[in-house]
Amino acid sequence: MEGQYAALKVYLGQSGTLTAFEIRFSYNRGKDVKNQLVVLAKTDSGELLTPGNAEHLLFVPAYSKSLERIIDENEFADYQAQVIDEQTLQTEAELDNYLEQESDKLERWADDRRKVLMETVDELAEDIHQLKKASRQLASMAEKIQAKKELRKLERKRDDALHEYHESRKVIEQEEDRLLDEVAEKLELTCEVRNLFTIRWTLTH
Repeated sequence: MEGQYAALKVYLGQSGTLTAFEIRFSYNRGKDVKNQLVVLAKTDSGELLTPGNAEHLLFVPAYSKSLERIIDENEFADYQAQVIDEQTLQTEAELDNYLEQESDKLERWADDRRKVLMETVDELAEDIHQLKKASRQLASMAEKIQAKKELRKLERKRDDALHEYHESRKVIEQEEDRLLDEVAEKLELTCEVRNLFTIRWTLTH
């Protein structure tokens, strides 16, 4: 027992049980799949091996022989459930991080849309302010009347732009909700467990 298998030395002369199963996580409507192979092992005295040592047991040169007793299929039930819960929490954390990133993108997109719309309103408001200021310097009545007509046009444009801004905000918020729902639906996680095999082991050399 040397190198990567050195940690197994403490189990020389001991026997136990080993089980292997696959956890399959799927999301994005089944388009994305994450498979996790898990190997669990313990000694007959009840000591649990680390996942790494359990995997190493599979690579130790071995031979097979008939079982002296039937293996209890529920022997690893609690440990298996614990590992599945841990893997599920880890996968959910990864998806939660993805959701946060997508939410940030959506917020920036919505803010940019609102900013562009508000810039139009602000530009028209500034044009109105400048026209009012300039009209006070006009000498003739005809020029002042013409300036007032231009002012009314600009005010109507501003009001229309402001109305469009408020209406567009509603559309943006609806689109933001729709995209969030779409992302959330993609991240609906399903978990399947497939038991591969359960064996007895004895480490002799």
